Amino acid sequence: MFRSSGAAVLGGLLVVALAACGSSAPTDEELAGAEAARPAGIQTLAAIEIPTPTGWEQIAERNVDACGSMTNDRGGFDDAHINGYSCAVVRRTLYVRADGAATSRDDEAAWSATAELAQNIPELHLSDRVPNANGFLTVDGRRVRAEAFITEGENADIDILPLWHRNETIVTDETKLVDQLGEQNRAGDNVLQLTVTVPYFEYLRPEEEESYVP
Repeated sequence: MFRSSGAAVLGGLLVVALAACGSSAPTDEELAGAEAARPAGIQTLAAIEIPTPTGWEQIAERNVDACGSMTNDRGGFDDAHINGYSCAVVRRTLYVRADGAATSRDDEAAWSATAELAQNIPELHLSDRVPNANGFLTVDGRRVRAEAFITEGENADIDILPLWHRNETIVTDETKLVDQLGEQNRAGDNVLQLTVTVPYFEYLRPEEEESYVP
């Protein structure tokens, strides 16, 4: 599912581009660690198979492999320091009702779908206010996040990646969900969105090694 062709070239360009960013860029050790951990992360995501909820059908899917850095603020927003580097692979799948009916947060079918997901994945927690199932499960020793809820198709690509403050870099990506929906004239429809996030690398720098970001 991941487009690995050209990844080596992109990785080389990534190192060059980040090296030009100064002290806030990932170190060679961080980049090497991420590269070494990547195959196992992709393998973990591939091993997670979640059945399509009864009465629903898959309409689009996007996989993303990306990395980035968080920052620490010391004394205010003008005193930020890179505190490490992390990477994750993400799979976001969109579903619509198989009977062609529109869905919404008030749709009984949506409530049934999230309840079924939570039944299949006991680690997920159900909201009692909206059809939402989310939680963390352990796969191959990794803490994996899964979340499902109803959203507008035009918003399906929002927040697909973890929140990184700096150095966000896409390693591999697929067609945006809104574009996939647009090809089917479904971008304006509500969808059931299921996101699985597998963090596969994280390095937290000791305080003395953190880099100042002007």
